[in-house]
Amino acid sequence: MKLLNVLTLTEARLMLSDRVRQIPRRIISIPVSEAAGHILAQDVTAPFDVPEFRRSAVDGYALIASDTHGAGDSIPAFLEVTGHVRIGEKPPCIISHGQCAYVPTGGMLPDGADAMVMNEYCEAFSDSDIAVSQSVAAGNHVIFPGDDMKQGDRLLPKETPIRFQEIGSLSAMGITSVPVYAPYTATIISTGNELAPPGAEKSEAQIYDSNTYALSAQARQAGLRILHRHLVPDDHELLKQTLLSAMTDSDFVILSGGSSQGKQDMTEILFREVSGNGVYAHGLALKPGKPTVLAWDNAGKTALIGLPGHPAAASMVFELLVARVLKAPLPAVSAAGSLQSTSAASSAAVVPPVYIEPSVPAVLSVNIASSPGRETCVPVRLTNSGGKLLAVPVPGSSGLWSPLVRANGYILIGKDREGLAAGSPVNIYLLER
Repeated sequence: MKLLNVLTLTEARLMLSDRVRQIPRRIISIPVSEAAGHILAQDVTAPFDVPEFRRSAVDGYALIASDTHGAGDSIPAFLEVTGHVRIGEKPPCIISHGQCAYVPTGGMLPDGADAMVMNEYCEAFSDSDIAVSQSVAAGNHVIFPGDDMKQGDRLLPKETPIRFQEIGSLSAMGITSVPVYAPYTATIISTGNELAPPGAEKSEAQIYDSNTYALSAQARQAGLRILHRHLVPDDHELLKQTLLSAMTDSDFVILSGGSSQGKQDMTEILFREVSGNGVYAHGLALKPGKPTVLAWDNAGKTALIGLPGHPAAASMVFELLVARVLKAPLPAVSAAGSLQSTSAASSAAVVPPVYIEPSVPAVLSVNIASSPGRETCVPVRLTNSGGKLLAVPVPGSSGLWSPLVRANGYILIGKDREGLAAGSPVNIYLLER
């Protein structure tokens, strides 16, 4: 009997991450407005101070702080109002001792003023005079040039995932386009004589293919660009030609089905044939997901992922392995607009960034068993019970979709445990919605 080269989930992530870092990256320039979800390919430095001028943080009056020393409710400071600043316009006046000017929030402070006092501490007693009942220090409620970003500072380092925060910072600097890594490309293949495309006629012994569509959605959420989707019967030569064709233009080739210890186990054989014997894992110490196959075609720099055929198992392995690796920023070496190998970068002592899975603490509702020697993934639904977050396991086979539809997240039970008792504290890893 052939022994499987079984990896733990952690080992598989590290090994897949090492291969992914070797995939050549292409740098493209895209509008900042479309950059969310991409990875910054070059450092971004601030081209100027943000803000570029002194701004008011409140609605109130710009003045010289020393003119208010000792001011209070019983003995206010009396100042002459010499002007009103309009938002977005240069102040029409310069402030001298004994003077002030009204400035709205975000407005530019007039020259001469060094502080702001809020409207609440000011009382007008004529059209051109106010009484200030608060003593303020220089810089009070003033935003100074460069308080947000200073010219020349590295604001965003290379490899930064771009979120709304980064888009806000880039836009605040007047930047309209940014260099990002082009998304990795992928082909999704499902195999099985029992599968029929949704909407097509099928026999009584067939089911509709769901893996292709679910995995495509997950791949897009993980940042992959889907080039091709194929549904292929269990035919060795046809599958081989489909794989070889996909490997010509895809960074990832993801195949579901055909991975088991039975006679239909074609995935490992096919991967060895098309990758030059590049299979480095045949099995994960994970339930569900043991018959996972991982291979690397070094010549074409293509990652081959063989997932179980059962729908829930295929999607959970993708989530726990492939998506987690892709969501951790990966170093790359590339010239702008060109394709270059990152093998030099991967051979250096680079520690892959860690993707921190979003999780919440909860309490387990019932006893659950696990499989010693393998990490066990259990879908759960979160409920509120007496002010506590309760994790309720969702029963069901890995061949069914309904457990994942009903689940909010999942728990991972360590390979050295035989299960968890009701009332145990657990971390719930949230499934994306």
